Amino acid sequence: MNEKDLTNKGFTAIGTTEAEADSTICIVGVGRGGTSMLAGTLYHLGVFLGDNAPAPTFEDLELFEAYDNGDWTKFNETVSKYNHLHRIWGFKLPSTVSSLEKLHEIIRNPYYVFVFRDFAAIAMRSRISHNMDLLESMKDAANNYVEILNFISKCSPNGIICSYDKILLYKHDFIESINNTFNFEITDAQRSNALGFITREPIDYLRETCFSGYLGYLDSIEDRYISGWAKHEDSNRNAQLEIRLNNKKIGVILASCYREDIKRKAIHPTGNCGFSYRFPSSHSLKNGDEISVRFASNGIELRNSPLIVSI
Repeated sequence: MNEKDLTNKGFTAIGTTEAEADSTICIVGVGRGGTSMLAGTLYHLGVFLGDNAPAPTFEDLELFEAYDNGDWTKFNETVSKYNHLHRIWGFKLPSTVSSLEKLHEIIRNPYYVFVFRDFAAIAMRSRISHNMDLLESMKDAANNYVEILNFISKCSPNGIICSYDKILLYKHDFIESINNTFNFEITDAQRSNALGFITREPIDYLRETCFSGYLGYLDSIEDRYISGWAKHEDSNRNAQLEIRLNNKKIGVILASCYREDIKRKAIHPTGNCGFSYRFPSSHSLKNGDEISVRFASNGIELRNSPLIVSI
């Protein structure tokens, strides 16, 4: 056995080594465990990840909201839509680790990419981003990985098991393995973009996923309205928000409207942290306008802000 054969590059196929022509790539892992890196890599290789799967997490909001609300009808409808439009598409939802068997029945020709990362790194990232307890985070990661391993043992899915840290070391080999598995016809530019994307501690990801001290989300633009929610992590006092249009402040509002979904998820004890803002007639919106919402006290933007107007 030569030196090349002895090298552990951190990924191996389970089941069949080639995906079917009409496949759904299911990226499975735990929160802060490398799923965003894999999803972003696939995105740069040309894989569709959803109608609304923004960088740097590349998590489709339509699928996430349907799953998070327990709306399997909506989830199935979205999956069917993507199946109809795309021969190969993919998604990542770390929150689905407890529902993998159900997903296995729903998803068309699933081909899994299971990513594993060491517990300490996951827990330390959770502590930095969410002020979560280190040991409890490690236990959560361990329990989630047990669920994933039990699923693999029981259902024998086709896919790839990979190490987050090894992919960083052998990213050229990993991308070629993905290319061969799905028979992609990737361009030199796509390969270069994917290689450039696989980096350790990307700053845009760190900023996007850091909720320490302030929590919130800009949901959508509808007609002349924007809506979302925001709160101070260490206080239940209502957050004051600054509305900006093309980086010019046009209003200040208080996030105090009731949001049943936020209360149900135990993000806020009363749920009174939502907001809705109607743009005055003096500010007509047009295609390409940038709308941002930030905390008035320090300028920190809400997640998913800014949004671009599309009429």
